[in-house]
Amino acid sequence: MLKFETTARDEFQYLAEDFGFEIVKSNDYWVIYASESRIVYIMYGRHSRSVCVDLGRFVTEPDGTPVKEIVPLFDLVALRTDHFLAAQRNPSAKTANELSRGLHHLAVLLQEHAHPLLTDGDGIFDELAAESAERYQRFVQAKDVPPE
Repeated sequence: MLKFETTARDEFQYLAEDFGFEIVKSNDYWVIYASESRIVYIMYGRHSRSVCVDLGRFVTEPDGTPVKEIVPLFDLVALRTDHFLAAQRNPSAKTANELSRGLHHLAVLLQEHAHPLLTDGDGIFDELAAESAERYQRFVQAKDVPPE
């Protein structure tokens, strides 16, 4: 076994130490940290063998329904830096060494780019949601264009 759970807990321990997050779920494929208003998913794909990080916030819909808004870490990286770095999406990890390197890389990216989102970055969440909606609209428009 690659020891995903142990490695992820070690690499992302700063979420608990620096931001007051707690681990709410942990197994061989997920480590989930949460605070009162934020959530961080660290995941390892059983079949894809990729590691990834998603960030989320807890919001309340106008009808009072609580929901989570989730953003992939690399969407944030693309918004805040160049797209080359963001293109290095979700590292693949087939060995323990690759897994360790991939999780370390993601932990560093999260530390460097997500501080406002981990605390009180609602404006950035809104900006990411708007960009995602625009990207989806472009996809739909491109899909609906008849072939020439």
